[in-house]
Amino acid sequence: MGFNEEDVKELKKQLMEQIGHLPEVQKKEAIDQINGMSPEAIEAMVEQQKSRQQVYRLIVNGEIPAVVVKENEKAIAVMEIYPLSNGHVIVIPKDQVKSKKKIPTEIVSFATELAAKIKDNLSAKDVRLSAEEKFGEAIFEIIPIYEDSKPGAQGKKAEREELEKTAKTINTDVIRKEKKVEVIKKEEKKEVQKEEILKLRRRVP
Repeated sequence: MGFNEEDVKELKKQLMEQIGHLPEVQKKEAIDQINGMSPEAIEAMVEQQKSRQQVYRLIVNGEIPAVVVKENEKAIAVMEIYPLSNGHVIVIPKDQVKSKKKIPTEIVSFATELAAKIKDNLSAKDVRLSAEEKFGEAIFEIIPIYEDSKPGAQGKKAEREELEKTAKTINTDVIRKEKKVEVIKKEEKKEVQKEEILKLRRRVP
């Protein structure tokens, strides 16, 4: 292929933008590594990325097996196979979007609603929802945050059975039903107390 000096400079700039989310220590190491890359190393990495750029299209088309959490006509949400925490999900637009600034509002709503459900059903302390540009596409990442979450933790490959179990928990309505039952019981208790007070008042001469 052969890159000139300007090409290499532009590619290094793009790589710098991709590491903006890293913790400061890891970011510094990554910057040093990028700055030290030779034109040949840059070219090899670009070729490698090109071969991986179709990964999200393959997931959308069902050519790569994935654990689906939620899906509609606009987007598909799948479990990340290298999760940074339990319940790490990727939301992929069905029609390829190149820039995160151009993600349709319907997909933003889809991801936001799913993030709230993940937080509730996995009892997470919080959830990080962020638009990312990876492998030439714009996607959403939903990463639950727990009390014991470690900043900058590296994801390890999860077994499919484990991912399926988590996806099932995300989609269950049991937690919401239990909360609803609890509210009903409280209301019934108030009604009983109200009736007892009325009966007592009637007995007073």
